Amino acid sequence: MPSQFKQRMKKLKKSSMYKALQEEKVKRSILLTVFTVLLFAIIVAAIAPEKIFVSVGDIAEEDIRATKDIVDVELTEKLKEEA
Repeated sequence: MPSQFKQRMKKLKKSSMYKALQEEKVKRSILLTVFTVLLFAIIVAAIAPEKIFVSVGDIAEEDIRATKDIVDVELTEKLKEEA
């Protein structure tokens, strides 16, 4: 069993992929890519709004804030005329 492991390791060390991974530029590129993806995932998770699953008639456990204001122009004009 140990001899098979040594043979596989020798074969691996001869491969072009192994040699490429030993270069400093490749190591830095891989490290940069991993950290970039990690930071992107952290930022997206922090910015993305929380999903809320409710139906008509449900009682909200906490206040739900709208992400934008919508003005009903027709109703606003009607109420201005009545005032």
